Amino acid sequence: MGTLKDYFESGSKESNIRHSLSIFSPQGIELGHTITFKIHLLIEAHSKYLSIYSGSNVSLDALFVHLKNKNLRTCDIAKLMGQDERMHIEMGGVSLKDLVFTNKLIVYVEDKLTNEQVELLIFHGESQGFKVEVRDINYAEERSREERPLAFISHAKSDSREFAIKLASALTRLGCPVWFDEYSMKVGDSLVESIEAGLKETDKCIFILSPDFLANEGWCRHEFKTASMKQVFKKRNIMLPVWHGVNADDVYQYSAILADTVGVQSSLGEDQVAKKISEILLAK
Repeated sequence: MGTLKDYFESGSKESNIRHSLSIFSPQGIELGHTITFKIHLLIEAHSKYLSIYSGSNVSLDALFVHLKNKNLRTCDIAKLMGQDERMHIEMGGVSLKDLVFTNKLIVYVEDKLTNEQVELLIFHGESQGFKVEVRDINYAEERSREERPLAFISHAKSDSREFAIKLASALTRLGCPVWFDEYSMKVGDSLVESIEAGLKETDKCIFILSPDFLANEGWCRHEFKTASMKQVFKKRNIMLPVWHGVNADDVYQYSAILADTVGVQSSLGEDQVAKKISEILLAK
């Protein structure tokens, strides 16, 4: 789940130029109301577009003033970056000055806007020649709900990593985002805090029960114990076992609860396993 600023920062995969822009008085005095803007560079399409983030201290009136900025309206890269307009900037062998501005502008507003405010912002943008898309806190909350992982995948990297990766991808394709360490954790994250958060925010926990998982007294055991506590607290079954090279006796020796929980054999293949699990995760 992300904040509005997170979505602004990571809103596109293409190359971009990021900078800030303030409002000045006629006398050249900076009045503040600083926004952050990004120029998105679509090199292959020979075009560019803009996105801006207002922050929490920029009012709609200040945004209206920013929209009148000539350099913003023309997406003049050199001037917006405070450089000599004669400076020649290239990327991938293409002159950035020659990229065509599509007039697309995505405005990220750190506030919950009413329909009237959204329409007013679009009106002011269109009056300056922009094709405006407004994204406020409502957008961030809705997107976070859509992207919230539905299940936590617990596995032993030593003997089920490849299957776990394929299963996570197959579930995602079926509209079931999952918490999976290789996708959900970033460099510098706390292992304990990240795993605890992942187990708390998901409705189900998928255990890929492999020989090394059952023998693991570290993270696998910790994740199982945490999920077991959650299952007791929630008073409902949250565990979805996937048997990966183990038999009933192996699982029973590890946990009678898991042995008594209907699972699925990984030998069916990740697509069939994902299909069966997705039917549970997407059930209303």
